[in-house]
Amino acid sequence: MSVFLCNLSDLVEDKWMTFAAADGDEDDTYMVKKQGENIFVYRNFCPHQGRRLDYAPGEYLETPDKQVVCPAHGATFQTEDGFCTAGPCAGDALRAVTTEIKDNQVFIDVD
Repeated sequence: MSVFLCNLSDLVEDKWMTFAAADGDEDDTYMVKKQGENIFVYRNFCPHQGRRLDYAPGEYLETPDKQVVCPAHGATFQTEDGFCTAGPCAGDALRAVTTEIKDNQVFIDVD
């Protein structure tokens, strides 16, 4: 099932942002990053212990090479594929979410 997540105009270039799905639980959030024409969406939790990746609502830590950092245990994740390059869950990955852009809106598959 496809549900509305955000408007493209809500996104800031090259910045991780947090959104809840329109019909979802507010504690079930998604991290979104726009890079050029690409939109990357992942479930907002670290595969190591299931903790949120934003250290404060909508605020993320990044390495100099733009990998997102888990604030709890320092795991680092690539933007392009969510792959964990270092930390306690190295080799694992963030859970990617299928997206669709329609009429300048971002929809996600929540099935």
